[in-house]
Amino acid sequence: MANFPDSLLILNGKSADNQPLREAITLLRDEGIQIHVRVTWEKGDAQRYVDEARRLGVETVIAGGGDGTINEVSTALNPDPRRRGPRTGPFAARHRQ
Repeated sequence: MANFPDSLLILNGKSADNQPLREAITLLRDEGIQIHVRVTWEKGDAQRYVDEARRLGVETVIAGGGDGTINEVSTALNPDPRRRGPRTGPFAARHRQ
């Protein structure tokens, strides 16, 4: 089995109960992929989770949710375009209202 680098999924709270997403995360973990999940509830959570990702040495940060979540995570990851940090990957999660 390959040794995958750690990833951190920062997920909007409205998407946290997305059952297909939860099942996908379980499958990834069963395959040995180290994926940490953090759920945002209020403004500033994404910044705290990005800071945590840097402390943990996470290689990839995935923003899951709508435009607001993706914007907040992107801004937290790239306050200075010259600064090196984790790679980012947007993930548009659908949630039912």
